[in-house]
Formats: sequence, C-alpha cells, structure tokens
Amino acid sequence: MVKKERSLKNLELLCNNFEVLNKCSTQIRPQTAINSFIQQVSDSGSAKVIKDKITGESIKIIKDNPLLSNFLEVVKDLEYLPFDIDSEIDLILTVIQIVEVIKKDGSNIKKVRTYLEYVEYRRDIDQKLDAFNTTGRTIKTKETKNRLVVEFLSANKMSNGERDVLSFISNLSKFKVKFKKDIGIFIIDEIFDYLDGSNMLIVQYYLSKMIEDCKHLGKVLFPIILTHLDPNLFNNYYFNKPKIHYLKNYSYTEDRTMVDLLKIRGRETL
Repeated sequence: MVKKERSLKNLELLCNNFEVLNKCSTQIRPQTAINSFIQQVSDSGSAKVIKDKITGESIKIIKDNPLLSNFLEVVKDLEYLPFDIDSEIDLILTVIQIVEVIKKDGSNIKKVRTYLEYVEYRRDIDQKLDAFNTTGRTIKTKETKNRLVVEFLSANKMSNGERDVLSFISNLSKFKVKFKKDIGIFIIDEIFDYLDGSNMLIVQYYLSKMIEDCKHLGKVLFPIILTHLDPNLFNNYYFNKPKIHYLKNYSYTEDRTMVDLLKIRGRETL
C-alpha cells in the first residue's frame, strides 16, 4: 500500500508537469540531446560501467537543453528516489528513463494517476468504515453499475447513531475528493444529534483534520453545522472558536387534529 501512495504522489507531480515532459519526449532538440548523450555513454555494460563513462561533457549535453534542464528540477522533487538526491548523474539517468517511457506510453500516465486516486479514495473510506463500524456486520464500499456505493443492508436494524456516523464518514471522504475549488462550504445537517460523546469527538476530529488539510493546500473551508444540540457540546479543542447563530423563535398554535394523527400513525389501518 505504501508503494501505491508513493507512486501516486510521484504521478501527480509528473502529471502537473506533463506539458514540459511531453515536449521533452516529442520535440526534436531534447530528443537529439538525449540521443547524443546515449551515444557518448553507450548503453552496454553494468550500471557502474555506464556511470563511469559519463563525463562532464555528457552531462552538459543534457543541461544545455532548456526543456531537459527544466524537467531535471522537477525530478528533484520526486519522493522516495532510490538514490542520493545530490547525485547529478542519477538524476539525469532518471530524467532520460522517464522521458523514454512517456514517449512510448505517455497517453496513459493520467489514466494511471486517476486509477490510483480511485484506489486510494476507496481504501480511505473502507478504513474509516471499519474503524467506526459497531454493527457486527461487514460494511464496505462496492462497485455497482460503474458506481462506488456503500450499502447499509437492513438499515432499520441499526441505531440512528450507527447510521449517522457511517454516513458522515463516507460523505466526508466523498466531499474531500470532490472539493476542487479554493473556497467551499460544507453543510452538516443534524449528524451529531444521535452520537454518543466519544463518537462526537472522533467525528469532530476528522472534520477539523480535513479543514487543516485544506489550509495546507491553500484552500478555505467553512463547515456549517445545523443542530438542535446545545452549542457548548462543540466548545472543545477541535471547534474552539465557533460562530453560533440561532434560528428565530416563532409562536406555535397547537393543532389537535395533527396531534391525533401523530398518535395513531403507527397503526396499520386508520
């Protein structure tokens, strides 16, 4: 799983710089520079033998090309490189390898990135569902008619709190993926009303963590919580500066007919 996370982060970086990468793999000048480098070095022998043949003149061929030099800086930002980031020779060989791969199969790199994002998204939901699931049954994501869904079979046998916390966790993950803009509003309608104290704190933690994640990405998120609970229940470490607004009070006149209807609503026949 760690390997997939590493691959996803590196693919995101490459996709964000795909324009320069694509030019390196298709335009004549960077391709000529790569071919000249390979001819001087020769691709036969062990890795050590090949590296020993790389001279300052060979390195200059790559660095003198603006596109390849630009992409060289991109490669320095890749994570989990299998070599010392200060090794200029390894960086150049990595640049050439990536450019050659993109030249052969570049059209699929964004598709691979999208697939790995989907795998990571689904894994995240399943992990959270498993952590909060107290129903004694297996609840996880599944694909139905090309859609990713979470089914609560026999939902009437679950408590309101169990349904609410699992629904909230699923929708929180969904919102996080869908939130592409710089500013957003996240409306939560009475999700906390059936949660016990521990689940309420955990859910607030996940919500506050998503807000912090958005801040790190330069995004602004405004969560709006609609509830009839006492606002003091939210006055904790996670929501220490809430802005509370009360709905206006309206006078109410009792309708006896409606009261009688509510009393008999559970009968099979009226």
